[in-house]
Amino acid sequence: MTPESLNIRTETYPAYTGLGIQRTAKIEDLPKIMGPLFYQVNAQVKAESLMPQAGFTLSLSYDGPTNSLTFISGMLTSTTGMGAGEIVVVNEPAKKSLIADYYGGFEGLATVYSVISRWAKDNNMVLGDGAIELYLSDPSKVATPADNHTRIVWPIAYEAKTSLA
Repeated sequence: MTPESLNIRTETYPAYTGLGIQRTAKIEDLPKIMGPLFYQVNAQVKAESLMPQAGFTLSLSYDGPTNSLTFISGMLTSTTGMGAGEIVVVNEPAKKSLIADYYGGFEGLATVYSVISRWAKDNNMVLGDGAIELYLSDPSKVATPADNHTRIVWPIAYEAKTSLA
């Protein structure tokens, strides 16, 4: 996997809104808990008559010693919802970000993040908190896992204008 194959680029990603549920889980447990979270949020999106745009996972923090991620998973929507119970409203402002498009199974995402991190470092950038994965295809409707389209949007915290070396 290369930066070119991921079409890594910088741009100001527009503001977005959605509904989601916050959880903390070990990385290895994420595949089995994500689906039920999306279904729960999608039911609220429908109850509020919102127009779903894409599924998402917004990373809030990572704890290396426990290999756990605190995140919000849900659905981007065309307008701001209200949420209910544990379902919260997510509103994020526009941010200059690194953006990458990945086609493949979810098991390849760790490698994607490594390639993005290396590319940022090589280009004198420090990445911030709040990376978001946008799921632009429905895994139940693609022919193979290789057809899954995930867009990673990772805010840039700092960008040096010249080499730091």
